[in-house]
Amino acid sequence: MSEIIFHIGAHRCGSTAIQNLLKANMDALVEKGIHCYFRKRIEKHPKLIALHSLHRSSLMVPFANMRVREIAAALNDLGHVIISEENLPGPMVGVKDQRLYPGLDGFMRRLAALKTQLERPMRIIMAVRRQDRMIESLYAFRVTKGYVNSFDAFVKSLSLDDFHWGRLLDAAQKHGLQDQIQFMPLEGMTADTISGMLAVPLAGELSGNSSLKEAQLNLWRAMVVEAVRLSEPKPRQALINYLRQVEAQPSATILCDAAEEAGVDISIEQATNALHRASGMEPALFDAGARAKILARFKDGNATFLSADQVQAPADIWG
Repeated sequence: MSEIIFHIGAHRCGSTAIQNLLKANMDALVEKGIHCYFRKRIEKHPKLIALHSLHRSSLMVPFANMRVREIAAALNDLGHVIISEENLPGPMVGVKDQRLYPGLDGFMRRLAALKTQLERPMRIIMAVRRQDRMIESLYAFRVTKGYVNSFDAFVKSLSLDDFHWGRLLDAAQKHGLQDQIQFMPLEGMTADTISGMLAVPLAGELSGNSSLKEAQLNLWRAMVVEAVRLSEPKPRQALINYLRQVEAQPSATILCDAAEEAGVDISIEQATNALHRASGMEPALFDAGARAKILARFKDGNATFLSADQVQAPADIWG
C-alpha cells in the first residue's frame, strides 16, 4: 500500500543505521516506486525544505498553515515516500539550547494538520533508547563537535524531564496521531524490525555511528582544550574513526602519525599534553550510583511507555 512514512529520530537512536540500510536498498526501493528523502535531499527540494521549520514555536499560524499545504502538495505528487530525518522534531540537544524537542507540541500539531491534506495514509516512526545510554551518547557526540565541559556539567545542564518518552506519545495522542505513530527502542532494533516497521523488504545489516569509548572521548576533549584544530569535517571524522578502533591510549608519536594521516595538524607537544590531560579527566559516563539514580527516575514512566500499543518492543527491554 502506498503511504507517507516519517522516520523522525530521535537523535543518537540509530538514525544513521536506518538511513544506511535504506540507501543500500535504494535501487530496489525505486523499482517498487518508493522514494526516500534524507536531509540533503529534503534541503534541495523547494517545498519539502519547509519540513525543517515545523518544530519552530516562532512560526506564526498563517505561515505554518501555508507550509503544511506546500508540503502536502509535494508529498501528494511523489507517491510512496519514506522521509528519514532526525532533525524534524528539533535540533540535537546542545545545538540551540539544552532542551530536548521544546517545539514538540507544535510539531505534532502541524503533522496532524498535514495528515488531513495527504491523499495517502501517513505513519510516523520514532526510535528511542534507555535514557542513561542516550544521554551518554549525546554527550559523546557533542564532544566530537567541540564541547569541552565535563559529563557531569552536561547532565546538570539538561532538562531531564524532557527525556520521559511518555511525553512523545502524549503529544501524538493530544493531536490525534496515536494511530499513526510507532516507537522502536534502539536496543531491539535489527534490519528485520526496521523492514517490518517500514513495511518494505530491506536486505543487509545495520551499520551506524558508534560512540567513542570513555578514554578516547576524554582524549578528544583534551585535544580540543589543547587548541588542536578539529573543525574540518573530513579530517575530524577520519581521526574519530581511528580513535574508535584503538583499544588503549596511543603514544604521543602514534597519535601524531594518526592525526597526520587523517589530515589533522597536531604537534608532539600538543599530543603529549593532551594525553596527560586526558588521564586526569573526570569520567565521561555515569558511575554506578548515578546510573542507578537516573534509571530510578524514569523507571515508572518507562514501564508505562513500553506497555503502550504504539511501542514495538518487549516490556522488559530496558531491564
